Amino acid sequence: MSRVTTAEVCVIGGGPAGAAFAVRLARLGHDVVVIERSAFPRPRIGEALAPSIWTVLDLLNIRDEVAQAGFVRVEISILRWAGGVDENVSPPPGHFGLMVDRGRFDAILLQAARKAGARVLQPARARAPRARPGGWTIPVESAAGELLVEARFLVDAAGHYSNIRKTEPLAGPSTVALSGHWRNTRLAPGPNRIEAGNSCWYWGAPRPDGAFCAMVFVDAAQCSGRRRREIEADYRDRLTESGLLRDCLHGTLDDGVRLHDATPHQSAVCVTENSIRIGEASFSLDPLSSQGVQAAMNSGLQAAVVVHTMLTRAANAEAAKAFYRDAQKDTVERHRVAAARHYAAVAGTTPTPFWRARAAAPVAVPPMPLPPPPAFAGRARLSRDVRIADVPIVDRDHVTLRKGLHHPALGRPFAYLDGVDVETLLQRVAQSDSLEMLGRELARDTSGERGRRLVSWLVERRILVASE
Repeated sequence: MSRVTTAEVCVIGGGPAGAAFAVRLARLGHDVVVIERSAFPRPRIGEALAPSIWTVLDLLNIRDEVAQAGFVRVEISILRWAGGVDENVSPPPGHFGLMVDRGRFDAILLQAARKAGARVLQPARARAPRARPGGWTIPVESAAGELLVEARFLVDAAGHYSNIRKTEPLAGPSTVALSGHWRNTRLAPGPNRIEAGNSCWYWGAPRPDGAFCAMVFVDAAQCSGRRRREIEADYRDRLTESGLLRDCLHGTLDDGVRLHDATPHQSAVCVTENSIRIGEASFSLDPLSSQGVQAAMNSGLQAAVVVHTMLTRAANAEAAKAFYRDAQKDTVERHRVAAARHYAAVAGTTPTPFWRARAAAPVAVPPMPLPPPPAFAGRARLSRDVRIADVPIVDRDHVTLRKGLHHPALGRPFAYLDGVDVETLLQRVAQSDSLEMLGRELARDTSGERGRRLVSWLVERRILVASE
């Protein structure tokens, strides 16, 4: 007989998305169990995290643990992209990213989940969940024997182990990353390196353990049906063509070449009445964005608020699901468009099939610039193109509905504009006799500069027009 344990929420996968979700939801008072198949720290490739990762770490209250882990600071990157000219890319002064050892980084996150009160079963393998009245039954195998977890809500954070990649279409051309760790190279320590090749692109960075990680991103067809020694020979040949990474070849390659799927994908169904997909179980971004881990953690944090709302405020469940679907779609689309533009920049000078295929994804065309709006200073009104309708937003720990302003000039509606809610905006527009008065009423600042910026933004987009 299998043992049975109950939980309010069961998370399958203890990587960055699953751990971030568990931290947030456990702190909101929910009974959370996490099932992670690997013992930590597990062997993983190094990963570069953008400077904005610190905001996420602050939300999880683990800044100090990560800062003291000895990861490599990334303060500059060398970019050799379209045109072949080197460009040094740096964040603003005082800001820096990190090159982390994913094994240690993931262990820090999962330990934070334990401290928050989540129960972690590790190493333990979750088999196929079974739906039951009122929730799910998840069979679990571990060294301690078989266990059945009965949960009200199921979270798929299994990443590459999720079944999504087997059942849903890919969101871009199939790409494989060939990764190698090099010792005793002639590469100067410090910056990350990103370079466009003829039919591939390169990424390299120093690892916290002193090795150098050199990755080559190629079309997956280049690896299909080939033996590992053939793939390693191709990897070495491609490095000889790289101006920024060829000096790796003067060093020693540790443990051969590893292959990693780097193809973007997106789940068609990311949330249901009693389940949600987060991180790479829901979507993965083109690696060119260097935002994969951060996007996964953000999806976990968003999902925690969504699930908290669904479990505690049933009346807002549909709004919560709509918020999550919109948030995931916006993230994927924003990064897809950005990646396609970068690929197109190289395809213009290097029109090989590799670059043309990745630049072929339809890029959202920005609206044609409008002529300057007619000047006016008197009474304003809302354009007839404005529509007011509820939109789901996060209000502290819950998703709720607020009045939103919709307009063709906006990529998405807003419920707040620089801290001013739409209801207040409508009232002030109706009551103000001039743009100057409206700016003062909206911003309520002594200089009036913030108010002028808000009003100018609304006028430039034809959201505010002269009163007839």
